[in-house]
Amino acid sequence: MAAQYNMRSEGNSILDVLPFLVADENDRALCEALYYILLKDEAAFFSVRELLSPEMNKKLDFFILN
Repeated sequence: MAAQYNMRSEGNSILDVLPFLVADENDRALCEALYYILLKDEAAFFSVRELLSPEMNKKLDFFILN
């Protein structure tokens, strides 16, 4: 449980600086979506997924289905 909390804390820190590292909004949303897939946080993932283009959504299906 503590390890998962630490991972989420570190991930949230990365998400805080992501706008400074990735200029493209679609790429930033993709990085955030992949992070939520790793955390298995479906609600947060689907809220970010709505921001992505249809082609990016299709690519994300690979990670969800595998």
